[in-house]
Amino acid sequence: MRRIVLLSLVLLFTMATTSVAQTIDVYSTDDPYGLGQGVGAIEVAVNEAIANEEPNDIIRIHPGIYKGRRFGSIYRYALDPMGQTLTFRSLQPGDPAYDPNHDPNYYVENTIIHGLVRYYDSGLYCSDMVAGANFAHGEGPDCRVEGLTFVSGFMQSPANDRIDYGPAAIVCDGASPTITNCKFTGGTDPICYDTRAVYLYDSNTTIEDCTISIARLYHYSIPGDENPHRSAIRIEGSSNVTIKHSNISNNMTYDFSATVVVNTISFDMDEYSTGSLTIDDNCIISENLGVGLSGKGNCDVTITNSIFDENGQDGIDIYAGAIRLRNSGQIRITDCKIRGHNSLLHGAGIYIDSNTANLLIENCELTDNNCTSLGGAIYIQNCAAADINGCIISGNKARNTGAGIYLLAGTESVSIRNCEISNNITTRYGGGGIYNCVAGTTITNCTITENQALNPNSIAGHSCGGGILSANDINIINCRIMGNYAESSSGYGGGIYSIGDADIINCQITGNSTGGRGGGIFDAGPDRIINSTIANNYASLDGGGAYICDTTVVTNSIFWGNYAGQDGNQFGSFNNPSISYSDIQDGWSGTGNIDADPCFIDADTNDFHIGQNSPCIDAGDNNSVAIDYADLDGDNDINEPTPMDLDGFGRFIDDLCTTDTDSGIAPIVDMGAYEFLRSNINHDNAVNFTDYAELALQWLKTGCGQCNGADLTCDGQVDWADLQEFTENWLEGQLWP
Repeated sequence: MRRIVLLSLVLLFTMATTSVAQTIDVYSTDDPYGLGQGVGAIEVAVNEAIANEEPNDIIRIHPGIYKGRRFGSIYRYALDPMGQTLTFRSLQPGDPAYDPNHDPNYYVENTIIHGLVRYYDSGLYCSDMVAGANFAHGEGPDCRVEGLTFVSGFMQSPANDRIDYGPAAIVCDGASPTITNCKFTGGTDPICYDTRAVYLYDSNTTIEDCTISIARLYHYSIPGDENPHRSAIRIEGSSNVTIKHSNISNNMTYDFSATVVVNTISFDMDEYSTGSLTIDDNCIISENLGVGLSGKGNCDVTITNSIFDENGQDGIDIYAGAIRLRNSGQIRITDCKIRGHNSLLHGAGIYIDSNTANLLIENCELTDNNCTSLGGAIYIQNCAAADINGCIISGNKARNTGAGIYLLAGTESVSIRNCEISNNITTRYGGGGIYNCVAGTTITNCTITENQALNPNSIAGHSCGGGILSANDINIINCRIMGNYAESSSGYGGGIYSIGDADIINCQITGNSTGGRGGGIFDAGPDRIINSTIANNYASLDGGGAYICDTTVVTNSIFWGNYAGQDGNQFGSFNNPSISYSDIQDGWSGTGNIDADPCFIDADTNDFHIGQNSPCIDAGDNNSVAIDYADLDGDNDINEPTPMDLDGFGRFIDDLCTTDTDSGIAPIVDMGAYEFLRSNINHDNAVNFTDYAELALQWLKTGCGQCNGADLTCDGQVDWADLQEFTENWLEGQLWP
């Protein structure tokens, strides 16, 4: 019994003396140093938390202004956890003093952490400066800052004697706090309202649900410096930073010398260690005066589900208005909208110059970006590999070349897949949609339409390749290239201008035009044109369909309805192409060639599928079908014959109503970009329930001719044989795109 009593007393004593996490209230009227303005108020609360010796204390900060001060070499930060795991926050629902009648943002906007910036000598020299908040003692992610407004401050961290690069509201030097639901604004000093929001060095900080706006960042630059330190968010050292669901807008950055780029978010990572930057979860980076994001060093960059809108509108930016990266590592830009940027040189939307990075740009919209030189939307050089997939690239402009995409030599491989590239304009050299200088670039399943290579100054030899200008080897597979234009009489290739080797496979090239030669294609290098439809293109001079300067092989293709103002409606040439198993209007000598109306479904509405009476059905050469090195069916077999047509139907479909040619074992490939499939009764590019409905409507009819397309066996009736043919092709093909 005595032992039980003694144990109970020990337990009670332990409970009485053990500290627990507590909430400490802070008021701006607290004045420990007799200086007013909340100087030292939060410091007193931190000291109380240190004495408590229990992590996770909450410093609850009531509305008011809390300023930091500097006394010579002594810094009194407005907020400094001194290595403790603390939460600094404004009032929240449930707090005793919280007034629910206030606007939800009231407590954030009126709880202000204010650093000190004081200017002398007419604003040309800074002195007596201190950060609003300082994290420099190894604080981790459980140290949190929530629901506060930060104004002005200085970025020096005396803990590590870092160089003074200018003001910052929060400094994280070797520390990684979590910053959420905070606002960063310009200062209120009458002379200086100059501030940076956050400076990060060797930090793994997360910034979430924050608003960073009206940061005025003056920068006295050194000529050639492309990464000035004064950015709204500046990241250095070996850092792994995440920015989520934040709005970084209307930050006004100035460079008095006008010789460098001034950035909104910038990083310069340690080259000997790997860092990372993630921008995610609907971040908005918009209407900042300088570049949206700029960086270099050893850093993986991931930008997802975010908007870059109209950055760089002042016209001082040398390179990209939205994103400029020269880092090694991996770069992933996905599900983003990048709109309305300006650049004085290259890459107004995305500029990438990285000697080792693997680049992915996926499911992005790049629209209305404008540069005075190369790459209106995207400029890429020196990547290990670049993959552009599922993007909409529209309405961009470049004064020189590549208004949509500019690819410079030095990148090892480039793939452009499933993209819509339209209404982009160059005004000098060409490549309205795409300029390519990378050997082996592959463009697959893309629609390239209504792009223009204009020549307003009528410069000889300019404005080539309204859709694509390629100065190196290129593969163009399963693409629609339509309605593009190369303007002047010296401009060649309304749809495609190719200098290197080019493989053009399963493509529709229609409705393109040029003031010079080669309405559809200008071939200045050896090309292979296989299973493609080149129709209704126009050249003011020669070669309405194609102008051939080198050895070109054409097989299983259709050239029809093209027109030239001077010579060669279908072909103009210095060197006649080798053509076989193709339908060439006005005829062309060669094995298996025909000269017969291909019976397009409706060329006037740009439907160049072949109809049920077409002579191109089962009339090609199986041995000439290109191998599937783009792996269209995703089976990892790149040595098989191309298995699909431009619509996604099988490339080899036997039409029971057509007599095969002698050019292989049935099924025989069709001529042109599209395989004819009778089971696709309504011509919507997929065999589905709408086709089945028509088959059911005609079921068991006899003597009905073709029975509105439902007689799939051409025996004059709709019966079980037709249903069997239909079911064998059920769900064949895909809707485009």
